Amino acid sequence: MTQALVGALSTTQTRLAAGIADAEAELVRARSRCRELRETLALARAREAAAVVTPVREPDVRERQKRVRQLIQIHYTLKNYDKVLSLGDRAVKENFADDEINPPEQGVMEEQIKRVARGRYVLIPLSERTRGHRSAAVTALWQQYLEELLARSGR
Repeated sequence: MTQALVGALSTTQTRLAAGIADAEAELVRARSRCRELRETLALARAREAAAVVTPVREPDVRERQKRVRQLIQIHYTLKNYDKVLSLGDRAVKENFADDEINPPEQGVMEEQIKRVARGRYVLIPLSERTRGHRSAAVTALWQQYLEELLARSGR
């Protein structure tokens, strides 16, 4: 055999060995992917069977519409909530500087208090004790104005 033929055979054997190694690695990857697909398919079949036995109850369209109407009603109730401390023709309207539902910048309270003969509007400034619209639940913030109203009314 000639030197050129030996070199060609050696190169061919090397290429064949590399090709076989690549093919074996690809076969391992393909088998692994097949296993994954079988597991995924089994899981999907199990989910499908479970859905037939225990169907997931989708909310009825009417229920969803009712809930949306309730949320809208709650929004408008809060938006139009009139914070008034009243005794007859005397009233004190209070609002908070950080109220996100009835922001004082809109000037709604100033306009509404004009309808009360002896009305008074109080804007309670922002502080570490105010909590936005929820500040109305903190009686310490507006208690003094109620006491003044009671004192003026003679009660």
